[in-house]
Amino acid sequence: MAQPFISIRTNVGKAININGSTIVPIARSVHIRLPWVHGGLIWNRPIAVLVRHSDGTEYTLLVHDVTRRLQALILTAGVLGALLLWLLHRGK
Repeated sequence: MAQPFISIRTNVGKAININGSTIVPIARSVHIRLPWVHGGLIWNRPIAVLVRHSDGTEYTLLVHDVTRRLQALILTAGVLGALLLWLLHRGK
């Protein structure tokens, strides 16, 4: 059976017990497989942490990936800068 080109998975990590509370990390992984190349690319990033207290309360803390946001901002600025330079030099 052929593997999909892109697959996205949510992975739950090993639970950690600290002072009567259980902490469970949750991550998302993106797998990219190219059919003509042996191997591929796997990108993992944290998305949340599940916290369970001994009294039964449970809540989820979302992980805000600031680095990914900055990378997207830098990429967008680069593309817009290249487009601006192209527009300025196109008329000459």
